[in-house]
Amino acid sequence: MAHLPKRFWKDVTLRQDDEGFYGPALDGRSVKLTGGYMLAVSSRPLAEALVEEWSAIAPGETISPDKIPLTRIAGSQIEQIAPYEEETREALFAFGLDDALCYVSEVQDPAIAALLKEWMSEKGRDFILPQATDLTPLEHSEGYRKALKKLIASQSIERLTVLRIMAPLLSSFWLPLAMTAGILTFEEAFAFGFADEYAQLEEWGHDDEMVTSLEQKKHELADAMRYWEIVQSAV
Repeated sequence: MAHLPKRFWKDVTLRQDDEGFYGPALDGRSVKLTGGYMLAVSSRPLAEALVEEWSAIAPGETISPDKIPLTRIAGSQIEQIAPYEEETREALFAFGLDDALCYVSEVQDPAIAALLKEWMSEKGRDFILPQATDLTPLEHSEGYRKALKKLIASQSIERLTVLRIMAPLLSSFWLPLAMTAGILTFEEAFAFGFADEYAQLEEWGHDDEMVTSLEQKKHELADAMRYWEIVQSAV
């Protein structure tokens, strides 16, 4: 996204281009991203949220990425995901092969683990994850690999975008997929995904670096979930 040190515009309006995409307009001009693309999306509710985001910046206020999280994610979708869909799907496939759900620990909620296992099995008989018992590399069946590729190939560009943000944070493809599918609430998924870290904090005491890292990850995951929920509100 172009460097914008302070708010310089008076009005923020919703603009629709000739191809039917929507985006915020600053004093009538579309927002241009770093790579030269315009900030324009197919979801009107998302575009309206982008307008609200830019409108919320006070006159003369310095603009920072944390003030425009939906714009950051939309920009990623436009410039980093859409032009590189195949690479994005391959990255998610890699997370699905070495998924954190293969390493469920004793401090994680067994009820959540059972719910996830049941949900995955309902999606197809091939979606049975092996459970690691040591550091030996996991082996997946050819059926799992093919079914996983097919599942990832069926995802929309918006879902690919949020999954690509969430998967590295949770070291999992399946956990963020469950979040976006409404199988788990945000809080359930976060507590399950970071149960080991919170157990360490409880056992060893406060760790500023770990707490800061967890708070940052929670913030990034929440932004991605909000993006997804806005997009889904029009479906």
